[in-house]
Amino acid sequence: MYLGTGSFVDGPGAAPPPPRPVSAVTGVALRNTGLALRLAEECLRGRRQTLGEEHEATLNSMFQLSDVHDEMRNCDEALPLARRVLDARRRTLGNEHYETLSSINRVAVILDRMGNNEAALPLYQEVMDARRRTLGDGHGDTLHAIGDLAGAYHNAQRWGDAVGTAAAALRGVRRTGACGCPFRSGPVLDDTVAHTSSSVCMRFAVDIARACA
Repeated sequence: MYLGTGSFVDGPGAAPPPPRPVSAVTGVALRNTGLALRLAEECLRGRRQTLGEEHEATLNSMFQLSDVHDEMRNCDEALPLARRVLDARRRTLGNEHYETLSSINRVAVILDRMGNNEAALPLYQEVMDARRRTLGDGHGDTLHAIGDLAGAYHNAQRWGDAVGTAAAALRGVRRTGACGCPFRSGPVLDDTVAHTSSSVCMRFAVDIARACA
């Protein structure tokens, strides 16, 4: 799970830093989602009051709160927060900054979870294209982006696209020796869909998992 970070200026008269969002992460890790939600909301309120709406630390806390809602499957609460973070990061950091791409991916994941696969697909595509331009085809984050796109195609039942994208991830892993399975988001590993092409896509995922073990 994403861990928000932020820096505070020390010195005479400086406001004390609000609670760090790691506490909310701890709550989720302990499966105490109610505690995690309260801590994340408290942290966001504090950072808004002391740092403003678009300070990076505030955006990190907003991202964290969205993440907690997503963990709780409160997608209707998670999505507007994630979109607000994304809009602010596009304005302040640019479309291809690492944090912006993480925010694009977060919005895509939530949309995908809500069943809005067609809205999620162009966002996954944007992340993959940007990762390729900025990091190269063989970078681990690029391969993860390819895997995420394959999973989104799978969820949208676009079997041919899912298989082709999964194959691209597999080739990248084999070519570069990258570690970590690109299919981190899970959909590609879902074996509940009985379809020939889907089964081929799953075999790619299993092959990747074995290669990276």
